[in-house]
Amino acid sequence: MAEDNFTLTTFYTSWKAYQDHLKGALAPLKASQLELRAAPHLRSIGENALHIIGCRVYWFTDFLGEDGGEEMKVYAGWNEVALKLRAPIPTAAEMVQALDRTWQCMTECLARWSPDDMRHTFPDDWEGQHVDLSRAWVVCLLMAPAFPIVWCPPSWPDRSPTSLLRSHDTAAISADRARRAQL
Repeated sequence: MAEDNFTLTTFYTSWKAYQDHLKGALAPLKASQLELRAAPHLRSIGENALHIIGCRVYWFTDFLGEDGGEEMKVYAGWNEVALKLRAPIPTAAEMVQALDRTWQCMTECLARWSPDDMRHTFPDDWEGQHVDLSRAWVVCLLMAPAFPIVWCPPSWPDRSPTSLLRSHDTAAISADRARRAQL
């Protein structure tokens, strides 16, 4: 958001409101509440928060190569923890702090990036197919939970962020069902 733009500012403001709602919802929760899940095969509240934090770190530091500092490295493995249902969950206070720290990392990047930086692409592989993902696409992906309908760049027209999230959740659910069947 290096250049002021009403549309970007509007999205950013709404995304920040979503961030604040997440923190407000998590902060008062006890450990037993963080373990609650809508169904046995779905992530708990805490696992969902870990997933959000871990994804932010992965996409910004690992994929885009941003230097989030030592603190981001601590959060880097949190998404892997979230994928292992019933894994130990940090406290609500630790997760709220992680949301703040990852938010700070993302906003510093967005403030520094120009429109050309947002269009810059990075190579990736999706199910054996080469794709080029822009910084804008990554930001769009991470904004997806805050907005029911999101835009996906034409370089990947059949893979919207919401469909990626759904396919990711489906894979996690299938893996969990297979693990439980072996018990």
